[in-house]
Amino acid sequence: MSAGDEIEAEVTPTSTGTGTMAVTNVTSGQRTTASEPAAYAGSSAEWVVEQSGVAGSSALKPLADFGVVTFTDVSSIPSGDLSYADAIEMLRANGSATAIPSQIQGDTSFRITYEPRG
Repeated sequence: MSAGDEIEAEVTPTSTGTGTMAVTNVTSGQRTTASEPAAYAGSSAEWVVEQSGVAGSSALKPLADFGVVTFTDVSSIPSGDLSYADAIEMLRANGSATAIPSQIQGDTSFRITYEPRG
């Protein structure tokens, strides 16, 4: 994966208590899938840009300066209605914002902007 690649992701819950995840790098054509145990109530969906953890500890790796990540053609099943979406900022320990989401545009897209330390 390289900066600027277009990524497509889909999560599909199954009746057996698992979720099937598929991630495709549209730019390169690479695709991977996995099935994992999942608790799915069917009442929410999330699109996330976040820090990753350090294996074996509660520490987080520093958030990379990702510039702007744009999510397009987002939808959820069964309703697909994103009119009740909440945009949640990621904050640093000192309370300053580090990742700032926009509001949903046209019910199908939004962006998250990295905010460098000030």
